[in-house]
Parts: sequence; structure tokens; C-alpha cells
Amino acid sequence: MSRHFHLVFALVFLFPFLGMKPVKPKKPFVIVSGKVDIEVFSIKKRKKIRSFYSDVETPVCMEDICELAKLRLFWDENGNYCGFKTPKKHGLTKIDHRPFSESDYKALDAFLRKDNPPFENMEPVQLVDGITGATVPELKSHCVPGAVFTTYTLWQIAHSQVPKALREKLNIEKKPAGKNSEAGLKQSTKPIH
Repeated sequence: MSRHFHLVFALVFLFPFLGMKPVKPKKPFVIVSGKVDIEVFSIKKRKKIRSFYSDVETPVCMEDICELAKLRLFWDENGNYCGFKTPKKHGLTKIDHRPFSESDYKALDAFLRKDNPPFENMEPVQLVDGITGATVPELKSHCVPGAVFTTYTLWQIAHSQVPKALREKLNIEKKPAGKNSEAGLKQSTKPIH
């Protein structure tokens, strides 16, 4: 069967059966994040917002020579990061365009779940040694090896710009991650390849 048939089947039969459907607002919720605009959409169940997602496509290094990071990020109803997925044929890459391994994806998800990493208030130029280009020693245990800019950029989106804008727009106070973010853990950390 064609992929088109599976998509139609899921949209027509599966989503209504589960009671969940991605809902794009009449007027997109757009958050400006440095070089890119990020549109965040809600997922509703029984007319109540249960979570949010955004299909992000962003540069992750300073020279714009790196491949763009393309992924879907998820947040719970309180704006807490709760996972990510990558497109089938476009996984994340590290230095020298090496693809992420399964352990790199798990490490990235773990780093994105941290509230206060040491690079939280740093500028991108502070992440690497100015002469060698190597990750500064104090950050090595807080990022995916060979992917400090990817870890930093995605953490900034997952924890700074998007949650802040969601909470302001929807008048939501910051709350601890709920059951929805924990339930999404297993399914959302596996890349779609």
C-alpha cells in the first residue's frame, strides 16, 4: 500500500479513534528565535490542549556550513520539553557531518531535559576554544560529543524561547513536567528513520 493511503487512514480513522488530533490554530503561533521563525501548534484531546509541537529547521553552527537540524520538538500542556523526533531520511549530524548514533540521540534527549546546563547563559562563541575549535572542557559532559552547537541550539529552543512564549501567550505559569511529558518519553525520543 502507498504511504498516502497510510496517512489518509491515520488521519481519518486512527486520530479520531484515539481522540487526538493535531490542530493548527487559525492564526499560527509564531515565535522568533534568532535566525528562524518557529511555529508551534497544539494537540488537543476532547477540545482541551494536551501538548504542543513544532517542526524545527535551524542552523546549529556559527559558520552556516553545518547541515540544518530538522526535527519535531514536543512540549506538554505546561510548556515543558518532553521529547523529539527526526524525519526518516534526515537525522541529526555532528562535526564533519557524521550522523548521530542511537546513543547520541539518547544523550541529546537527556541533555535537553536538564533545566540549568552550564551553557544556559553563554554565547555560541564561548562553547568552543577559539584556537582549536574544540568544545571547552567544562561543557564536555553536558553535550553530545562532537555536537556542542546542536545541543546548545536545541536546548535554547526547547527551554527558552518556546516555553516562555507559550506561557505568556496562553497565560500558563511554569509547572513541573506532568504525566503527558513522561508518557511521551519513550515514543518521542526515538528518531523516525
